[in-house]
Amino acid sequence: MDHHETQVNFNPSREEPEANVPQKNIRIAYLSGPCDAPAVYAEWSERRQQDYFGSNYMKQFLQLCDDLDANSYVITTLPGEFNQCQRGRFIFDNHPTPSGLKGVGYHVAFLPWFARIIPRIIRFRPDALIVTESQSYWFFLFCLRWFGIPIIPSFHCVLWPKYGHRKWSSRVLWQLNRLLILKYLKAIVVTSNDITRQVIELLGAKQSSHIDFVRHFPTYSISQFGSIPLPTFVPRHPFRVIFAGRIETQKGVYDLLEIARRLDVERKGSFHFDICGDGGELDHLRKRIIDLKLEEVVSCHGHCNAQKLSLLLGASHAWVVPTKSDFEAGFEMVCAEAILANRPLITSAVCPALEDVREATVEVQPDNVDQYYQGILKLNDDIDFYSCKQTACIALQKPFYNPKNSWGTKIKEVLARYVVIPAVPNQNAMYASSKHERAP
Repeated sequence: MDHHETQVNFNPSREEPEANVPQKNIRIAYLSGPCDAPAVYAEWSERRQQDYFGSNYMKQFLQLCDDLDANSYVITTLPGEFNQCQRGRFIFDNHPTPSGLKGVGYHVAFLPWFARIIPRIIRFRPDALIVTESQSYWFFLFCLRWFGIPIIPSFHCVLWPKYGHRKWSSRVLWQLNRLLILKYLKAIVVTSNDITRQVIELLGAKQSSHIDFVRHFPTYSISQFGSIPLPTFVPRHPFRVIFAGRIETQKGVYDLLEIARRLDVERKGSFHFDICGDGGELDHLRKRIIDLKLEEVVSCHGHCNAQKLSLLLGASHAWVVPTKSDFEAGFEMVCAEAILANRPLITSAVCPALEDVREATVEVQPDNVDQYYQGILKLNDDIDFYSCKQTACIALQKPFYNPKNSWGTKIKEVLARYVVIPAVPNQNAMYASSKHERAP
């Protein structure tokens, strides 16, 4: 079956509904990630201020369905128990993905996992399935085409590490994805240009020319950053560097300790690091800080709510993102958040966001601890250089505040290829900010 025939089977264009003829509600399925969806729903529906600092994709999905008057079946992968509940028009079904396995056993474990969720998706009879979770294993969903269910992939990670070693298993999995899923698509939502380049590399120029790559940005409400003061220039002792993200080895947290140790040896008491976030390495990282006698240099705060993180950002001078080259970063939203907080950024091209924020960034080579060390020193020592990077932040902020760039808006654009969707009176309604304009 060639590409054109497959598009016809997807039935992306349906006849316009006749006037005065009642139309059934759109039905959207969403294979999401490790999210406590009922809790997010409660926060969203009650219009509460979000505790989460950042761009919340689940909220954007909830708003999308509300705007389209759509019924939805949401599969999440939060570790813990299997459970299902219904909230209004939303069915939330949590199915933790395989864990505690390695090698071939880990990959094989996704077969029964998908075998459990695919019949549930089919029974729901969605007009489209949006998928973000477990992208390496999307080929298991190939049978949904037999039931006329179009798949809308949304890539939040690159397909393979841009600089790290590529495993044989990755090559096999993405060839299966190419043959069974990707070659039949007409639109893909991506969070960075690096993802687009890798998909084109996988499919080839001819085959990928039939696909519309729809890019979104992590988008934010201006109010999230409005209370954060501009960084001080002088005096600024100590020079405060902030890290926010998951506390994992691949995020470069141990490189960060080595950078802090070197700076403390070079200039005692002149630098301070605030590490914010939770993750599997948090306890070990705290122990390592004690072992290195860095308690006065590095503060490991653990999870920080929006209020606490805002306070730490207000006291900071720069933001560091030392993600390792073996990590499959899709964008690294914290790079955007650094710019919106008007803080110069120190990172490498491992983070695809660099392409969009380079003017405000001190770029270093991946995994190069010495260059991170030198970059922080330069920001501290060269006021003109620091001022140039800090001032550049303002000109880079616009795409991240524009609701037309949001994930929800771009998903709606692609969804319109497959189903007839009602017009949304308020074009900005789909943008999920910390406060909603309308009740669900």
